[in-house]
Amino acid sequence: MRCFIGSILSEDDQRTIEKLKPDLNDQLVRWVKPSKYHLTLEFLGDDVKNEDLAQHWCTVEAWRSSFPITCTKVSYGGFPNRHRARVFVLFLDTEGRLEALRPEQRSFLPHITLGYARRKPIDIPDWSTMVRITIPAPSLIESRQGQYKKLESAAR
Repeated sequence: MRCFIGSILSEDDQRTIEKLKPDLNDQLVRWVKPSKYHLTLEFLGDDVKNEDLAQHWCTVEAWRSSFPITCTKVSYGGFPNRHRARVFVLFLDTEGRLEALRPEQRSFLPHITLGYARRKPIDIPDWSTMVRITIPAPSLIESRQGQYKKLESAAR
């Protein structure tokens, strides 16, 4: 199964982020539905086995004590970069608290995916603002055919 450790944002924060999207032509960007806004802390892969879930739950439980985490500032960004983006993201500034969960992964950039370039890479505007978004405690999440399902731990 395809799984990740992450946080699905509250409906209030989904609406807040939806209002932050720029006014770009829908022919340039395929926007993600607000109900899909989430933060991935660790992508576990496309073929996670049931017998491996217990070890991933240990990671989830270890991280939960650090949450909720408040984001105080957001900015537009893109992958691979802002000027030739295939993926349009909203970077989250949590003053290093999310990055501290993954100290061994220097390239971890906390973000919410807002959309995908439709035909060719796009140039994303340089923009940031102060905003309050609360990142809830993470869960182990299965992703199947574009739907997210929080998995329950057998130990719970």
